Amino acid sequence: MRRRQAMLAALAGAVMPGAGAAAEGLEAMAQALAARPFQPPPDDLPAAARGWDYDQWRRHPFTGTPRRSGPFAVHPFPRGYLFPDAVALELDGTPWQPGAEFQDAPPGLGFSGFRLVGELNTPGRPDEVVSFLGASYFRALGRGHAYGVSARAVSLGLGGVEEFPAFRLFRLAGDGVGALLDGPSLAGAFRITVAPGAETVLELHATLFPRHDLLALGVAPASSMFWFNTPHARDPRPAVHDSDTLAWEDAAGERRARPLDNPAAPRITDIPLPSPRGFGLLQRRRGPAAFADPEARYGDRPSLWVEPLGDWGPGHLRLLELPARDEYHDTIACAWQPAAPIPAGRPFRAAWRLRWADDAPARPGLARLASARREALGTALRFAGPALAATRPEGHGILAFEASEAEARLLLAPGGQARLRRADGTAASETAIGLPA
Repeated sequence: MRRRQAMLAALAGAVMPGAGAAAEGLEAMAQALAARPFQPPPDDLPAAARGWDYDQWRRHPFTGTPRRSGPFAVHPFPRGYLFPDAVALELDGTPWQPGAEFQDAPPGLGFSGFRLVGELNTPGRPDEVVSFLGASYFRALGRGHAYGVSARAVSLGLGGVEEFPAFRLFRLAGDGVGALLDGPSLAGAFRITVAPGAETVLELHATLFPRHDLLALGVAPASSMFWFNTPHARDPRPAVHDSDTLAWEDAAGERRARPLDNPAAPRITDIPLPSPRGFGLLQRRRGPAAFADPEARYGDRPSLWVEPLGDWGPGHLRLLELPARDEYHDTIACAWQPAAPIPAGRPFRAAWRLRWADDAPARPGLARLASARREALGTALRFAGPALAATRPEGHGILAFEASEAEARLLLAPGGQARLRRADGTAASETAIGLPA
């Protein structure tokens, strides 16, 4: 433990060119870490905290004095439960030494992550905006939202034998967060800015240093939960899910959408997507009546839309769907994967923007896939938008179609796809992809 801390401290003076104050020095630290064999974090969780379940972990909330970083108050999370490893926090260049920040906590507990609290829903009232907790996971809230879909710094081996590199050090300054990532296969530096609002926007600039060739790197990964959206034998609610749609926009600007599913066995879907304009996991079923669960507030869960900054080049979007038996575990994940392996010893850089909002950015003139459900013959789709009565569907696997002024309904055979066209030939909707058989 002392050797690792000494190495991080010795590297802390290096400068990351062009980066904000929060990320200063982290790229050089990551490069130096990647040049050495991976050292796992020390197994030093206090004995009194070992074996905590979720409820026991929650009995030790942060009760110390919050520290400020720009517009935010910083509230650390304790270690324990699923979060045994310590992370280091620095604010404006000063290390935050763990002390007695948590209620009735054993000595030496330390930090596992943190949340940023600031003005979001009501002027003058603080609300949680974003939290970083567990490996490289984080999630944020727009105005009026409840936590749902999560993001990660990177994914490695999505759908196979996964590796979960973790944030080890956070540096906060103003509205920026610098983060040092480390794991067996890579080290990395992240520069993150946080802008809360009706939609909360995070911008990430990542530099990764592979220790060996990376065959299945996932950029801008997201994780969510989908259990059901049709009547369920064991649950009276009409639907239970954090996200219900995967959507993406290709280099030509065509928006496509595919409903999420609860498959009988794990399913991987790879969608060719060179130079993407955007993609994300969306929660399009909204409002309390749609879920009949005012406590869980599934109708207020945010959508997460990824906007690549710059041209990412050749690659595909990978969707992983796992069987769901309850609402307590993530069963959906997606990430964009480069077409070529990332070679060891060469930095990999990417930047993207994350929008935590009600939906993906609107496309004027395009009806959106508002809902979808699996039926005996295929996938029932409902598009919502203006002036749809005169549109006609085009595609394949179209089994039925009807339209009114404000909505259009289609039934697609398994694997079919369709979009609406106006009489003048212009596109009137997103392209919808039917569920597999």
